Order: sequence, then C-alpha cells, then structure tokens
Amino acid sequence: PRILDELYGILQSRGVPNHSNTIELLLERIRGNDPNLTQLDLRGMGIGQEDNDAIMDALAGNAYLRKVDLSDNMIDDDGVSALSLALADNTSITHMCLAENRITSIGAEYLLCALDTNDTIVDVDLAGNSIDAGVMDELNHALKQRRTVDGY
Repeated sequence: PRILDELYGILQSRGVPNHSNTIELLLERIRGNDPNLTQLDLRGMGIGQEDNDAIMDALAGNAYLRKVDLSDNMIDDDGVSALSLALADNTSITHMCLAENRITSIGAEYLLCALDTNDTIVDVDLAGNSIDAGVMDELNHALKQRRTVDGY
C-alpha cells in the first residue's frame, strides 16, 4: 500500500522502522483529517486492543476516510464494540474490511446496531471470522438494502 510505503520511508529516514511508530504516524493523519488519506490499509499489522482503541477513537472524527482495511489482525468483539461507537460519529467510511480477525456473532451484532445510526457504511467484509450464518444474513441484508438505495 502506497500510504504505508510512504510512512515506512519516513520512519526509516528517521532511523525508527517500528510498528507502533507507523501506527502513531497514521493516527496523526487520521486525527488531523488529512484529506489525502481516503483509504487506510492496516491489514496484517498485528493490531490488538491497545492499537484498536486508539484507531477507533481517531476514526470517529475523521471526515475523509472512505475505505478501512483492518483484516488479518487480532480484533475481537471488544474491538468491534469500539468500532461501532466510532461509526456512530463517522459519516465518511463506506467500506470496512474486518476479515480474518477474532470476531464472533456478538461483534457482528454490534455492527448491526451501528448501522442504525450510521447510514454511510455500504460494505463490511467479515470473512474468516466465527459468525453465525443467521447474523451474517441479517448484516448482509441490511447492507444490500443500502447498496440498492445508494446505487452501489
């Protein structure tokens, strides 16, 4: 991903090629509402609860991010609960990838509740998580209705 390559370059020039510094630089851009940051790709970054909470807090007030990929991390139901609260305030994110995490049906229910207050999300990828088919069907149905109405 171009943004991560750019950040790694900055970090290496500073002599600190480190995961937490990469996350912190991205958080600064997210909190600062960088209009050039419309896609956030943090897949496979080993994001756990501490990073997750900071990321979700930053996402809540961002007005430019459209697509967020947090796949292949260690995000669990508590992380999705924080995400759901962030999505209640966020009006820009349309696509969220949470595939291959540690999310169960409880986390998917949190996302369903978030859809009640957030009308911009049109796509959520939860592949590779332990979610009951009935809950996935309900989430997919709600998202499909949005895509039909919004023309996606």
